Amino acid sequence: MSFNFALMASVVALGALLGQRWPGLAVALVIVCAPLRVAVFPSVEVATLLFVGVALVRVPAMRVLLREERATMLAMAAFLGWIAASGGWALQSVFVPQLFGKWLVVALSCWIVASLDEKTGWTPGFIVGVALLAIVPSSLWAFGERQGWILPLGDPAILENRLIALDSLTRGRALFWHPNRLAEFVEGFALLLVVTATLGVRRAFSLIGVTAAVLGVWATGSTGGMAALYGGGILGAASCWMPRRARRVALVGGGLAGLAALAIAAYLFQLHGGVGSRWVVFEFALGVIRKHPWLGIGAGNWPLAVGQASADLSRFWFRSHAHSLPLQVLAELGGVGLLLCIGFFVLPWLRSVRVLVTAEPAWRAIGLGAALGIAGLLAHDLVHYFLRDAVDGIAPGALLGIALLAARRGAATSGEDRGGAATALLGVPESAGQGSSAAGSEMKTAGPGMSATAPGMSAAGPGQP
Repeated sequence: MSFNFALMASVVALGALLGQRWPGLAVALVIVCAPLRVAVFPSVEVATLLFVGVALVRVPAMRVLLREERATMLAMAAFLGWIAASGGWALQSVFVPQLFGKWLVVALSCWIVASLDEKTGWTPGFIVGVALLAIVPSSLWAFGERQGWILPLGDPAILENRLIALDSLTRGRALFWHPNRLAEFVEGFALLLVVTATLGVRRAFSLIGVTAAVLGVWATGSTGGMAALYGGGILGAASCWMPRRARRVALVGGGLAGLAALAIAAYLFQLHGGVGSRWVVFEFALGVIRKHPWLGIGAGNWPLAVGQASADLSRFWFRSHAHSLPLQVLAELGGVGLLLCIGFFVLPWLRSVRVLVTAEPAWRAIGLGAALGIAGLLAHDLVHYFLRDAVDGIAPGALLGIALLAARRGAATSGEDRGGAATALLGVPESAGQGSSAAGSEMKTAGPGMSATAPGMSAAGPGQP
């Protein structure tokens, strides 16, 4: 036991040291290590321990961020406050701190990334490199599992029970607890790379990452992940390419075609059994919500409620969550909690995209890509729940932080180009700006650790002024 604590403390200290000396590299290391789901201590991964160390030494930077982004950070803190307050009416208040800690990781991850300044080396090219290193190894590993080239790790009986490794199909998951977790991690950063590839920020590397992600998410067998990545990627890339008039036509035609496709898909989905056993947990969640509509049953109390239910429900392996982020939040934190949760994600998202309209092209691409990644994750989580463990909060929080960072850094170095494809994802009229119609068309980008040679952008590497 003492050895485990010493090992944990050593990893935290390493994170603090790196965070103090080279904050840009330290934050990148946390994100890249997030897929390495190897527990140093029960339910505590390497990335989580490194994250704690980095967070401790980045407190001064986050205090500066609070002065500049007060409304956004307070909106996120309000949701955390409601989680803590739910201990006053929870079925069992002992479960509240655990969920509070998980959501705190999401918020801190956002604030840490958003607080990085130009001296840390976090340039558009560097961010592309971080996303690439984070998703490619696990995506290719999962693809190898699906193809039978790599044997899945774990007890075969447990893998079969989780519907991971069956006789006729192996769903890739790499080191993640479940394939859906891998899909959620990959899709957000992959959608960021879709936009950077389209708008010309490290296009070759971005395309490599997108290709690996497409294979990896397919290998997981997650239909929600595939819908988020493939659908969001196509819409995002098309929006960046199309001129405004063409987008109007495509919006109407695509909307009608989408409704028809949705109707056909729904029919086929039901024909093949629909969501199956998920309806059982959805109906149970709705029953809990009807009994506790405003306050919920208390943060982290979902497993307790399911455990007290009949064996027909409590036997399901997804008893730890409601298989839906909105239903989970409603059941545990009520209608008030859901509104605060929406503000937690939407306010920083809106803060970033408003500023990105006039941002420097490379940062605009990064910010819009991160915003698209967040939207894709939330769409997927209509039928899933991303925050099973604290480490699961690092990637969503980082995407929120990248969107805010792009808005802050892009606004500080904004140029004259404000029109055309670069405003596509925002739906802003082309008359809102002047200059070229394609963001990044005259921009040369650099590799990880180097900035694009756009006006006003630093070319410093990580840790250099």
